[in-house]
Amino acid sequence: MILFHTHRLTFMRPILPSEPNVKQFAAFTQHHVSEIVSAAFPQHAPSELYAAFNKAPGAGRFEVMDDVPPDLADQVIALRSKLLTHPDMLFAYPEG
Repeated sequence: MILFHTHRLTFMRPILPSEPNVKQFAAFTQHHVSEIVSAAFPQHAPSELYAAFNKAPGAGRFEVMDDVPPDLADQVIALRSKLLTHPDMLFAYPEG
């Protein structure tokens, strides 16, 4: 959730049928990220994921990558590296 909340994502092609000309997305809100992650893990409701994200120690302050502690930032960077191997991904840059 931190990755999608702190990074601008650029895709090789438009990925949303509702936005046929959009390839780039600014960092998503916490609520939107909860919906995205819930789609991938339907056993968790968006409200449950949002609450879990904000109940984690210090999680509410993770608005930009500079806010993320080094040990957790390493995990976010590793996840970003994996995301960038997807053929539809072009860039994933930290916002802020």
